[in-house]
Amino acid sequence: MKLSGDERLPVAPPRAWAALNDPAVLKQAIPGCEAVTPLGDDRFELALAVAIGPVKARFTGELRLVDVDAPHGATLQVEARSPAGHGKGTAQVRLSADDDDPGATRLHYDATGQVGGKLAQVGSRLVDMAAAQLATQFFERLTAALGGPGEPGSRPGGDPADGSGAEPQAAAPSQEPTHAPTITPARASMPAPASSVLARLAAWLRARLRRAAPNDGTLRPSSTLPHADP
Repeated sequence: MKLSGDERLPVAPPRAWAALNDPAVLKQAIPGCEAVTPLGDDRFELALAVAIGPVKARFTGELRLVDVDAPHGATLQVEARSPAGHGKGTAQVRLSADDDDPGATRLHYDATGQVGGKLAQVGSRLVDMAAAQLATQFFERLTAALGGPGEPGSRPGGDPADGSGAEPQAAAPSQEPTHAPTITPARASMPAPASSVLARLAAWLRARLRRAAPNDGTLRPSSTLPHADP
C-alpha cells in the first residue's frame, strides 16, 4: 500500500509542527482514536477502533518519530495489533510555508504500509480504500482542530460521519382532484294512469260493437267482452 498527498494547514509551520506532536490534537484528529499516551523520546502509545472493509477491530500500537527535523518534518513509524490482524507503516512528512500565504503550511507526505492476519484477507483494494479514507478524515479533523474550515469526521463525498444526513423522502402524492365516473340512476317504469286504461277500454268496446253490428242496423250482443283488471 502506498499513499502520498499534499495538504494545506491554516497555521504557520511552527504551530503545525507543535500540533502534530500534541497528544490532545492527535487524539482529536486520528479517526476512531481512543487514547494517545506520550511515552517519551518522540514515542506515543495509541488505542483506536477502526473498520477496514468488513473487519472492525480495536487496535493498540505505537507511533514513533525518527529523523526529526523540527519544525520542518520527520519520519513517522507506526505498528498496531488487534485480534483481527496487524499492520505497520512508515510516512515521510515535510512541512513548508505556503507560497501564497506565509501564515499557512503545506504538508507533503509519502506513506507505505502493509497488513497481516485477517486484514490481509480483505484484499488490497479495500485496504487501500480504507487507508485513503482514514488519511482524508485525519487531515480534515486536523484542519478543524487548527481553526480551519475542515469538518471533523466528514467522509469523502461530504457525508457526515455522525449519520445526520436525512433519508430521501418519497415524493408527495399528487394533490390534483380525481374525477369519479358520473352515474345516472335508471328511471323506474310507472304504471299507466287509470284514466288512460278506461279510455282504451272504451275504444275497444266501440270497435267491437262496430264489427258486430248487422247491415240492417240491429245491434247484436257480443259473446265475449274483455276482462278488465280491477
